[in-house]
Amino acid sequence: PRFLFVFPDKATGEEKLHVVLSSKFVTEKEYADEIAFYVLPEEKDFSILYKDFTKYRDKLFSTTHVVSGFFRLMDIQFREMMNNQRFADCSLWSNYISKHDKRSPEKLLAAVNKYFIVGQDQVLYIPCHLTNHFMLIVVVYKQAIIEVYDSLDFDHKKEIDQLMACLQSACFDEDIKWDVRINCNHNMKNFPRQSDGYSCAYFTCWYAYIHAMNGEIPEFPDDVTISDIARGIMISLIDRKLYDKLLYVD
Repeated sequence: PRFLFVFPDKATGEEKLHVVLSSKFVTEKEYADEIAFYVLPEEKDFSILYKDFTKYRDKLFSTTHVVSGFFRLMDIQFREMMNNQRFADCSLWSNYISKHDKRSPEKLLAAVNKYFIVGQDQVLYIPCHLTNHFMLIVVVYKQAIIEVYDSLDFDHKKEIDQLMACLQSACFDEDIKWDVRINCNHNMKNFPRQSDGYSCAYFTCWYAYIHAMNGEIPEFPDDVTISDIARGIMISLIDRKLYDKLLYVD
């Protein structure tokens, strides 16, 4: 990468976010597709581009870079906690589940095993990129529950059918009777939902993190907006660390 961003030493995450947003790499379009930094710098993996900051600033539909990077941070943190919750990145859905070929179940099984080991792990969080929308699927293996959280309250029957075909044919026991719960607590008065055309990626990230921390998705605090959550996600990516306070987790 030619233009990796050099963040100021000893700056806070908030300060780093301000500096990169003010830089020419974000304000000038010619750098849009350049890599700003890697979430995993040693492996040079999970890149965040300058256009991801532009989209954040301008409140535009975010990319898989942001979602995959944040889910990777969650996976690292929960593994360090010796927790049995695991987090896939966007490639599991986009490259395998949504393109499932029943003639090659071993490829899907290998892809799932990259994130989740049956008998060892219990919960798998899957971000799903659907061309112009993101949603979250939570597979709770021990209880045979599949939870779907969508910030626009769609039911996603097609996607659920795809997921079930994959799970039963390649990954888990075909005799398991899965309990599918779609937007099961969206009837709460203040359930955090999308009211714009861009924030589904941030909702998907936040749904996963707060569900993993609390076991459910609570109501939004009255003074919190999705812009606050988005800022916390971007700062977490910059610092490669999840901040409960910035992500409004009690």
